[in-house]
Amino acid sequence: MPGFSPNVICTYPSTHNSSEHVILSAHYDSRGSFGNTRAPGGDDDGSGTGHLLGVVEAIKRGGVQFEKKVQVAFFSGEEQGLFGSHAYAGELSVAWDDTSADIRIPSQDKRDCNSAHSG
Repeated sequence: MPGFSPNVICTYPSTHNSSEHVILSAHYDSRGSFGNTRAPGGDDDGSGTGHLLGVVEAIKRGGVQFEKKVQVAFFSGEEQGLFGSHAYAGELSVAWDDTSADIRIPSQDKRDCNSAHSG
């Protein structure tokens, strides 16, 4: 994705012979988009990626193993048009991948809890 940081993907293998996998994701880009100088940073990207890193730490600390492959994905270019997740979905479709779910950790900004957010 020219002009964007790379997506960061970590894979936990499955303990069973399964072609299915689950994605846990968040996004980490923070810059203004399309002439808008507002870059939500810590309120949006930092809180979602921070929570996902907490999940990764809990997996490590607990020695958690998975029956299905689990991928932890940190996407870039999301504020500008979901570029990172779309690029990754394209890679998965070319590989005929069997994704069961993408559990996305959005903004954890409490000030925004009464409004819709697609972060």
